[in-house]
Amino acid sequence: MKYRVVNDVTMHYHGHVLHRIRAMKDIPEYGVKVGDLGGWVEGSHNLSQDGRCWIGRDARVYERAYVDEDARVFGNAELRGTALADGQSAVFGNTLMTERSHVGGHVIVYGHARLSGDEWYHHFESISDKRRTGKPVAVKASSGLSDCKA
Repeated sequence: MKYRVVNDVTMHYHGHVLHRIRAMKDIPEYGVKVGDLGGWVEGSHNLSQDGRCWIGRDARVYERAYVDEDARVFGNAELRGTALADGQSAVFGNTLMTERSHVGGHVIVYGHARLSGDEWYHHFESISDKRRTGKPVAVKASSGLSDCKA
């Protein structure tokens, strides 16, 4: 087991009861050690027990949103609806992913990015903020993240 949901540490957030996660094994690539507190989930249905995926201390993943494979969500990021982060994606900053939005591959989403609807990003994109048109600014990322611990 990679993590457990800490049922006695809760937060009420937009009508949902969220619980902290606690690492049950090290994830050295992300600086996570056994016993570290992670972010907030509504339940174990929000974070896979497989892979290296992790939710950092202040991030929130709830409703039917899901973090899978080697993805990491940290900072003040929030996933809700049926949003999905998988692959080796990184979602952080003040990012909000809602509805059926999906990031995967090596996508990096940060800043004040807002992804919603059927927005789907894969491969090597870096997404920060949206233009007034509602379309995300997406550019090729030339480097990965080395410090992803939340």
